[in-house]
Amino acid sequence: MTQASQTIEVTLSSVTETEVNVQQLPFSTDYNGPANMKEYFTVVDSAEDGIKESSFRGRPLQGKETLIPAGYSGIILKESASSSEDQEDRRMMIQHKFNKFTHWGLEHVPGADNCTQKSLAWLELSRVLHSPVDE
Repeated sequence: MTQASQTIEVTLSSVTETEVNVQQLPFSTDYNGPANMKEYFTVVDSAEDGIKESSFRGRPLQGKETLIPAGYSGIILKESASSSEDQEDRRMMIQHKFNKFTHWGLEHVPGADNCTQKSLAWLELSRVLHSPVDE
């Protein structure tokens, strides 16, 4: 059985230059979009290593600002029209670009063994592996 190919088109023309406050939370919700963070998500910055504290539905959260490595940008995509089947081509528009985000963990700051932290570390390792070798 052959699989049909799927195309995902990303449009860059829709990027806004406004700064966005990106939060990576350690759980999922049934909502996907902007939220009134100032009113509903109170963050306390502690003096200890830039750690931030908050809570969500009574669960304690600890987070830390994470920078996107130089030469890369984080992007927030919005699908222009929802596809009805998995095999349909998809069109996405870049809504925002960002260069940092707050990475949250339940009761503790995500460590180096976290998959997001590993993927960011991989970018530097990949750059080193694919650079020319000086002899």
